[in-house]
Amino acid sequence: MSSATQTEAKPKPVAKPSVKDYQTKFIPLTKISDVSINVRFKNNLDIRTMKDEIAIAGRVKDVIHLWAPAKDVAEQLGVADGQYVVIRGNRRTLASKAIVNEPDQWTASLVETVKTIPAYIHEGLTLTEAEEMVLDHNSMKRIAKSEIVNSIFRRYMSNKTEMDIILEMHRIIGEDLVGKADKVKELEGISDPKKRRDFARKWLHTFVGNYLIRSCKLGPFVRDGEAEVRLAACLALAVAGLCGALDPALSPGDVVVASELRDAAGAVHRCPGSEALLAELRQRGVSAHSGAILCVDHLVRGEERRRLADSGAIAVDMESLWLAEAAGDRPFAVLRVVVDTPDRELLGPWIVPSARRALRALGHAVPALEGWSDQLKGN
Repeated sequence: MSSATQTEAKPKPVAKPSVKDYQTKFIPLTKISDVSINVRFKNNLDIRTMKDEIAIAGRVKDVIHLWAPAKDVAEQLGVADGQYVVIRGNRRTLASKAIVNEPDQWTASLVETVKTIPAYIHEGLTLTEAEEMVLDHNSMKRIAKSEIVNSIFRRYMSNKTEMDIILEMHRIIGEDLVGKADKVKELEGISDPKKRRDFARKWLHTFVGNYLIRSCKLGPFVRDGEAEVRLAACLALAVAGLCGALDPALSPGDVVVASELRDAAGAVHRCPGSEALLAELRQRGVSAHSGAILCVDHLVRGEERRRLADSGAIAVDMESLWLAEAAGDRPFAVLRVVVDTPDRELLGPWIVPSARRALRALGHAVPALEGWSDQLKGN
């Protein structure tokens, strides 16, 4: 099809489901796929409590929403032919399946009752429209960044370009992540396809580009729910990687251990495992600097970098503070190696040798984390 004859349909908002719009059907659990497009953090799915609620009521009280994907979309998602995908009601569905798989723990009548579940069936929705219904939830839940990562990951794996992703997800990203509903309306009000693409690219390229990188790195890990499973069994959590120096005294290859993490709004997260890690590094002959690391969501350069140095933080990274939340009350440590400095920033001819030096230093320092972990196990 030539570009001259190809047109782009203007995105239309998905109507929120209403009880009046659908007829309740009782769907066998065996007809509901285990494939999930609801990628909210698994620790939000309190299955144990939901099983108890179903047992007290003797049934699943609230109707769930199921989606019947088109055949090509079902194949893309790995959904078996004729099966439904949950749009809303993952917890009720998972709890019901758990009850059926635990017949010795529940009454025979309850097990038999929950083998079918009341549902509204949605047909004719695209994947984008189905995801928007997942993410909406009548605005009761805050959208997690992992949802954006997974949505981008699925599109990337189906050979979507960055521009395809921007156009398909502009409303989710623009309203729910960026918080610019007015710009979403402005974008959707542009009738000329080329102008709309240019506007969308200029506005959302950075956001989608960052999440595209994250989705390639973390997509399968988050999608399969392995992060929560593995972290739940951990005694401690450590983050290792590269950072940018704020302190001009630091050089590429210098090791930094965070005493605390900060964000631009002033939030502070202590790193209670830092002293033990510093001792382990010294014991292995690795020199390390200790100080606050500032966590941001973009590359810091030039005047902004000099201004942030006045905060007292000695380095900057883009991940640690957000990962720290998963540690809870467990020992937590951050080990970073400087790759760029105020006078030798990322975009320069020196970055290749600086990166090599930093990666070598990181390789020498990371084994100290194993020693740190062994100490904790011994305690």
